[in-house]
Amino acid sequence: MILGRTLAPAGSRRHGIVCPRPFGCGKTDKKMIQKGCNRTVKTELRTIPGVGPETEKDLIALGYTTIESLRGADPEELYRRDCLRRGVQIDRCQLYVYRCAVYFAETENPDPEKCKWWNWKDGGLR
Repeated sequence: MILGRTLAPAGSRRHGIVCPRPFGCGKTDKKMIQKGCNRTVKTELRTIPGVGPETEKDLIALGYTTIESLRGADPEELYRRDCLRRGVQIDRCQLYVYRCAVYFAETENPDPEKCKWWNWKDGGLR
C-alpha cells in the first residue's frame, strides 16, 4: 500500500495521482509533474509494459492520464511533443515505448511479444 493522499478527487481529470509521503506534500499533481517533483506518481499507466515512473510522468505531462486516453494517440506525435516539452531531442527508445503503450491501449488481448518496447524499433513490429 502506498502511504499518502490522493491529490485530486475521484472523478477529476487527475484522479489517482498520489503523493507518496505519509501525510502528503500539499503539491498538486500538476505541480509535481511540471516542476520536476521527484516524488513517485502512481497511476494505471504503470500497468503498461515498459512504462515506469519517468515515462508515466512524461505521459501525464503530455495530457495522457489513463490507458483509455492513449487509444487513438499517434506515438510519433507523442514523441515529437515530448522532445519539444523537454527542449532536446530525446533518445528514440522513448518513441518505441510510446508505440508499445499505444498498441497496449488499443488492443484487447495484446500479443506478449508486442508488449516488449524494444520490438517497436523503426522497421520493427506494426
